[in-house]
Amino acid sequence: MQHLCPVHQTRSRPPTDRQRAGESVDRHAHSGARLTERDASPTTDATGDNAGRSTLSGVHAPSIAVIVVVRNALEPLQATLDSVFALDHPRVRLIVIDGASTDGTQAYLESIKTQLHFTISEPDRGIYDAMNKGWHAAPADSFVLYMGAGDLIRSLPSPDELAGAAKQGISVLLGRCMVGEMSFQSRWTREMYLRNVAHHQAMMVRKTLHPTAPFDVGYRVYGDWEFNLRLFKAGARAQYIESFQTFADPDGVSARHGLREITRVARRHGGPVIGLLSLGLNWASSLRRRWRLRHDD
Repeated sequence: MQHLCPVHQTRSRPPTDRQRAGESVDRHAHSGARLTERDASPTTDATGDNAGRSTLSGVHAPSIAVIVVVRNALEPLQATLDSVFALDHPRVRLIVIDGASTDGTQAYLESIKTQLHFTISEPDRGIYDAMNKGWHAAPADSFVLYMGAGDLIRSLPSPDELAGAAKQGISVLLGRCMVGEMSFQSRWTREMYLRNVAHHQAMMVRKTLHPTAPFDVGYRVYGDWEFNLRLFKAGARAQYIESFQTFADPDGVSARHGLREITRVARRHGGPVIGLLSLGLNWASSLRRRWRLRHDD
């Protein structure tokens, strides 16, 4: 079974207009948010050092905007952020979007705000609304990586690898994600039309590819797959990097296999036949997962 991009909140939202790849630049971050001066220029940090450049070639290395969306999941959030801090990666810019948590998350974020590029705690219209806020806050030249509370980053591409990808015009970086005990390598193939084969926990998208907020908030679970399909159809270039390794919570929302929404996404981008094929494939995956869960018990 291909596990489809777990996210860690279940909240409804009204539909919005579809955001398309290649739209004009939106230079305004979400209003009312607290932003620290961690990215003063595209080539140097606010400290004025050379952490913004590739250590070997001297070529500019884009930053990595790690965006964590959370609501009332303090302990899993702390585990996720600790995994990021432990890397001590010079190009990471950490962004946390909190949906007005009441479990101490806001106080925790306040206590570490100097370590964050951006954080905000306020009500939102659902997962993809929160993810769009994070996208707005990411540095303009960054590769954007979404993690859920409880997900962990094991390793990230080096500044040289980031610089090399940018120089080659690569807009999507793919890695490997452990989903529980299953190892999943994100792929950028036509299989994308049938199911999401690029985990958001093992996928980074260059913000310059789609400067405006990318997610259609009319989706509850599979808005990231829908965005991936738009990028794939637009011809976005992808590269697998072995040093990009993460861990994803196997019990995310998409583990429930919302077949109606899966079919909706597949029909939207592939037509009725692809929609039916996707429905059958994901229904079979859902049955296999239920069988394994029963036998594991």
